[in-house]
Amino acid sequence: MQTNHRTQDLATLAGSAAVIALLIILAYHFPDALIALAHQ
Repeated sequence: MQTNHRTQDLATLAGSAAVIALLIILAYHFPDALIALAHQ
């Protein structure tokens, strides 16, 4: 069976969106921690 490329693309987009959303949430709640990590 062939995998559905559209489904895979949607899953990849959803995963990327979830990661980006988490990073945004972390950036709002823990800016000092992110700045410290960025400067390591």
